[in-house]
Amino acid sequence: MELNRALIKQQARQLIKGKVFILFLIIFVVGFLTGGISGIFSYVKEIPYYIQNPDTLTNFSGNVRNYEYSGGFSFGGILTFVFWPLAVALAGMFLQFIRGTQFDLGGEFTYVFKNTFDKNYVQKFLLKLLVAIFTGLWCILFIIPGIVYHYKTYFVDFIMADNPEMTWKETIELSKKMTNGHKGELFVFDLSFILWYMLVGFTFFIAGIYVYPYIATAQALYYENFKARGLQTGELNETDFLSASQKAAQAYNNNFGNAQQPYQAPVQQPMGQPYQAPVQPQYQPPQEQYQPPVAPVAPVAQPVEQPIEAPVQEAPVVENVDNVAEDEAPQESFYTPPADVQQYFSSDNTEDNQQ
Repeated sequence: MELNRALIKQQARQLIKGKVFILFLIIFVVGFLTGGISGIFSYVKEIPYYIQNPDTLTNFSGNVRNYEYSGGFSFGGILTFVFWPLAVALAGMFLQFIRGTQFDLGGEFTYVFKNTFDKNYVQKFLLKLLVAIFTGLWCILFIIPGIVYHYKTYFVDFIMADNPEMTWKETIELSKKMTNGHKGELFVFDLSFILWYMLVGFTFFIAGIYVYPYIATAQALYYENFKARGLQTGELNETDFLSASQKAAQAYNNNFGNAQQPYQAPVQQPMGQPYQAPVQPQYQPPQEQYQPPVAPVAPVAQPVEQPIEAPVQEAPVVENVDNVAEDEAPQESFYTPPADVQQYFSSDNTEDNQQ
């Protein structure tokens, strides 16, 4: 998964709006002190010779120029070595810039020079010196190994600026880990600026006022996204950005962070002061409040449950006991009409008796 170069470049162009000139000025000063000063001193050294021998401007003696150039380089080169760590602080300034830090007028110069000549100056100097030596040695073998080593150490300035406690060796090793498997991606990223570099050449470096701040900002954004992607994919972890001393302190805190505090002896009274015995707390017996006795309460009698009596059933009155006993079955009862309506009924037995 490659980073979106187009989006990173777009963000860089938006960030430098209104700040191009001041960013170019700090880049120019750092570039002059870390490289351009050597060439300037070499030519300044030759000015008296050209004045005395104006013919050498057209017919120049190689031996004399080489001597003069070497003399100029010896002095300018010393200053270059001294100011080499400015490049690391400049990378740190651009990291702060893309993270939202607003520098006041001249604040960029204060930041760069203050963070160059600090307690980690030696580590910055060794980093720049050794990276230059190793890259040069690889280029002596062949140009390709030198280019490969350049991309291995592509982020050394940003790493040391972002993690000042790291040593030069730890910085180089971390850069190699970050760029492992991504050197081709970095090469394509640099190659995407080829037209901008050509524009600088065609305009006799006038376009560099815009191009150099733009490229430096894009590189800082690329480092920030490169780091975030490595942490997200698992290629990197947070402990990779800690120095050896920071890792040891973190391990100690993890193992002994909850240990008991060491014994602290009591503070001794200064000499000449009279001895004062510690005040002993007086015994205070417990105070109990008198509680009068409580009279016992008679238990409340519970009502006695009365037994449930079954209802007494009356015995049926039996008429004509004799008949019941004899027949051992109840007699059928017949409907008897009222006396006043019996006249409507005729009895067969009566008619028979009359006949």
